[in-house]
Amino acid sequence: MKIMILGSTGFFGSSLFKLAGLNPNYYVCGTSRSNNACTNILQLDIRNKHQVTQLVNHIDPDVVIWSLMDGEKENHLIEVGLNHLLSAISKETKLIYLSTDAIFVDGKGNYAETEQPGFLPSEAPLSTYVNAKHFGEDLILANHANHVLIRTGPLYGEDANHMIETRTQRIIHKINTNGYANAAANTFKSFVHIDD
Repeated sequence: MKIMILGSTGFFGSSLFKLAGLNPNYYVCGTSRSNNACTNILQLDIRNKHQVTQLVNHIDPDVVIWSLMDGEKENHLIEVGLNHLLSAISKETKLIYLSTDAIFVDGKGNYAETEQPGFLPSEAPLSTYVNAKHFGEDLILANHANHVLIRTGPLYGEDANHMIETRTQRIIHKINTNGYANAAANTFKSFVHIDD
C-alpha cells in the first residue's frame, strides 16, 4: 500500500510518518514545504497546482493523509491546497483529513458524530483555523466520497522530531515566568497524546 502523508515534518505528521514507516507492507512518502534530508520526504508547495498534480501522478497513492496546518493562514491553505489535492487524486484514493473537534463551537464536549459543526465568529480566537477546518470538511464531503474525517481534540506531547507542541511550551513558559498559567474554565476538551 502506498501512503502519502502531507505535512510529514510537522507535529502530527512527523509522528505518523515514523509510525507508518515501521510497517514493511507500506510504502510511505511524506511531504514538506522545505527541502528535507530524508529521501522519502519530498518538497511540495500544496498551493502550487502543478506540483501537487505532478507528485500525485508520480506516487499514485492508495491513501493520502492531510496533516497540514498553517494557523492564521489555514483558510488559504485549505481553499487553495485542498482544492488542488482533490482535483489531483483519483476517486479510489482514500483521503484521511485531520480536522479538529473545535468545529463544534459550543465547547460542551462529548460530541456524537451526528452533531453538526458550526463556524466561529471572526473575532474569536482561532476562528481562522477552526472555520477553515470546517470549510475543508465541507469541501471533502461535497467532492470526494472515499474519505475519513478525524476530529481530534488538541494534541500534546513530543513528536518524532523531539519537539513539544506550542501549547505546552507556552504553558511551561507561563508557569516558569509567573508561577501559574491561566486556562479557560468554560470549555471542555479531550486532549490527545501524540502517541495515542
